[in-house]
Amino acid sequence: MESSPTSSSIVVLGATGGSGLAFIREVSTLWSLSSSFSSSSTSSPSSSSSPSLLSLLPISLTLYVRSPNKLPSSIVSLPFVRVVQGELHDQHALEEAMKGANTVVSFLGVNPSIRNMIARDYSTPIGDCFPVIFRAMRATGVKRILALSTPSYSVPGDVYPWWLSIGIYAIMAIGPQPYAEMVKIAQSLQSSSSSSSSPSSTSSPTPSFSS
Repeated sequence: MESSPTSSSIVVLGATGGSGLAFIREVSTLWSLSSSFSSSSTSSPSSSSSPSLLSLLPISLTLYVRSPNKLPSSIVSLPFVRVVQGELHDQHALEEAMKGANTVVSFLGVNPSIRNMIARDYSTPIGDCFPVIFRAMRATGVKRILALSTPSYSVPGDVYPWWLSIGIYAIMAIGPQPYAEMVKIAQSLQSSSSSSSSPSSTSSPTPSFSS
């Protein structure tokens, strides 16, 4: 599915995970409702001047995934979805996915596993790829990224109740790699936000956080 640079188009990272799939299904539901509304509006002269709900939704979703076979066929077949296969460290493939887009939404993260808990694995292969994602965004003119975050990374002004602080330490103990990944992703976004406020870096992507 193709979209022009002026249309509303979102690139989804982490589309095969639980949060990514839930997001796509929510868009699908709204799309169906919007299509029904548009059809009824077309048949009603009194509402011909009303804006279509479809205009409030993304014209297309581009799902950038490493393993397309993990996507349900019900999602792949949606009329507003296209799938691009690639790795997070592949800037060229990322740029292909981002052509015509104006927003990137990231649901990237790691699930805890017994193996990395025992090995105390603090590696951050996903977080390490965010500079590549930012370069691809700059190359294609995409200036907005909305990324999933967690309380594991705090910013000035955050105040955590005691039970949440205990929960964060528990995550560090049980899932060292997921904890490290979410912190690294947030640090990368925070760094990009800081550089985007610099007069010499006006083309840097502007991040938004969602916990």
